[in-house]
Amino acid sequence: MSETEIAAEKPAEAVNEVQDKNEDPVKRVTKIVLYVVAFLFVWYVMADRLAPWTDQARIQAYVIPIVPEVSGRIESISVKQNQAVKSGALLLQVDATDYELALKSAESA
Repeated sequence: MSETEIAAEKPAEAVNEVQDKNEDPVKRVTKIVLYVVAFLFVWYVMADRLAPWTDQARIQAYVIPIVPEVSGRIESISVKQNQAVKSGALLLQVDATDYELALKSAESA
């Protein structure tokens, strides 16, 4: 190559370097917005995995219903919430007034 061709290429390279340094401000803002959106998306996914939050939660747990063999009003409850109980332990006291009346009615009949 001759010196004139080399000299002609240098200004073109210099122009490209100047254009790279002075990037279009719209492209710069667009890149910043995309980086922020990507960061927020990653943060949202990670936060949801580590500490999920919803107002429509469902809990899976063992629920053991207490089904009485008799009906009546409850006088007292002998256990507290989440207390471990053993088989045969007294859970609650049912008012005996209804049963006493039913017994007297059956005996009189």
